[in-house]
Amino acid sequence: PAVCPIDECIANGTTCSNVNQTCFDPDIYTADDWTCACPPPSNVSNIMSPAVCPTVLLLFPTAVLSADECIANGATCTAAGQTCSDPDINPLSTGDWTCNCPPPSNGSATAAVATCVLDECIANGTTCTNANQTCFDPDIYTADDWTCACPPPSNVSNIMSPAVCPIDECIANGTTCSNVNQTCFVPLTAIGLLG
Repeated sequence: PAVCPIDECIANGTTCSNVNQTCFDPDIYTADDWTCACPPPSNVSNIMSPAVCPTVLLLFPTAVLSADECIANGATCTAAGQTCSDPDINPLSTGDWTCNCPPPSNGSATAAVATCVLDECIANGTTCTNANQTCFDPDIYTADDWTCACPPPSNVSNIMSPAVCPIDECIANGTTCSNVNQTCFVPLTAIGLLG
């Protein structure tokens, strides 16, 4: 039987190109030998996954090597919809890369996928405060459950929009009663506090 040549970079090339590396298949008759190669002048490569490419930064007469661990580990984060960052790209500093949650969620983890929490009041709180109400997110792991709550003593609230708060008419009209030595009150049923 004939042995057909297969350039594995056709199927796997984006693994390399997504991190600005070049895919190379040294033997099109052998499987699982494709490599990702760092851009010149580096000669660093890795078989079947991105290479950790050194970067030479010229600082006065001295050359300092650096290695961004997100090149090799970033796919762990992006597969979870997160971003990767490496706070120290010194080649001697390893294992300090982090996965970071996308806004408006919060959270990060070192060398692992982060647990993201979503306090929706961070993004939506002004919807409530503009209506003189308080925003509350009862479950920071669940989307679309933030609520606007009326000020006390009312217990009225609404999910994802301002609540229709009961109005104490004595605030606006109380002087009508007090001018004739009477007390203004609104029955609790009228302002939504009872039955």
